[in-house]
Amino acid sequence: MPIGLPDQIRGPGRAAEQAARPHLGARRGSVFSIPAREAVEAGRGPFRDRATRLAAYRESCRLARLRSAPPSAVSIQGFGLFGKILEIDDLLRADPTLAERVLESHPELVLTGLAGAPCRYPKTVREGAAERRAILLAHGLPAGLAAAPRPCGAAEDDRLDACALLLAARRAQAGRIRRFPDPPERDRYDLPITIHA
Repeated sequence: MPIGLPDQIRGPGRAAEQAARPHLGARRGSVFSIPAREAVEAGRGPFRDRATRLAAYRESCRLARLRSAPPSAVSIQGFGLFGKILEIDDLLRADPTLAERVLESHPELVLTGLAGAPCRYPKTVREGAAERRAILLAHGLPAGLAAAPRPCGAAEDDRLDACALLLAARRAQAGRIRRFPDPPERDRYDLPITIHA
């Protein structure tokens, strides 16, 4: 989940997303553009019904356009993440010391770093799952974890994403991780705006 929400956006998303995308080749579209804080906060939820959700989405888009240059709306996929983004934001603002241990990462950027090149296939096709599984196993993912039954409701690409983030957490703990950008920007609450991979 994205951590750190700027008050203004310059270009296609936060500086962290802009720094990460060039390393991902054909997978760069997997990095969503997260809008300015005010637009994210407008999509907090919970929503009483579909109409309230739609009204919140429209307000988020309006605020995103006002707070970005060039003006940019919000993707529906990005909007779907806002509630979770704000849960993490609330947690880190309540205890800023957690920002040293709770890091933003991105599975495709992690996999690119491990493999030395972006994945060739989309993650939702059989070849993409096999490619990602092989990369993860080659870099220390326990074979039993890769072969275990998926959690209820999780697709295989969700599990592989989680496994990539597990390896990123291990690397971060060992001090072997890059930040995009480095040094990170910070938001008004001093939360770092950087993707670790």
